[in-house]
Amino acid sequence: MVDEYPWSFISGTYQLANKAVGTVLAESDSLAPGFIGVMRDSSIVFTTAGGAVNLRILHRGGGVTIFTDNFVTNATGLSAIMNGSGDRLQVVVSTQNASGVIDVNLHGVIQENVTGKILRLAAMNIPMMEGNGI
Repeated sequence: MVDEYPWSFISGTYQLANKAVGTVLAESDSLAPGFIGVMRDSSIVFTTAGGAVNLRILHRGGGVTIFTDNFVTNATGLSAIMNGSGDRLQVVVSTQNASGVIDVNLHGVIQENVTGKILRLAAMNIPMMEGNGI
């Protein structure tokens, strides 16, 4: 069984007004090495209409993956979106002249990456050789 821990990726209220397309409104903490994240419960609620946002993953190496269409109205129930160690989830403005206000709640769990755990434990059991040998 994989260990799971509750995790809040992003939670808060954000103003879209005066933000350029591509502006990051909110960003999750990055996941520690050896863990992956699974988003199981989500809601994006436009408390004031006007504008659009999308969700994307900022990868540890700098690349970006947009994994939703543009939300212009309330969206709930996104699930099973995973990201890897060092990655961050972002809420990003995707329309010009936006004016809305949104409440964002993206929650789920972090899980220990089983492969990473096996490799980490194996590395701990490798005897160290003296000198420059292997």
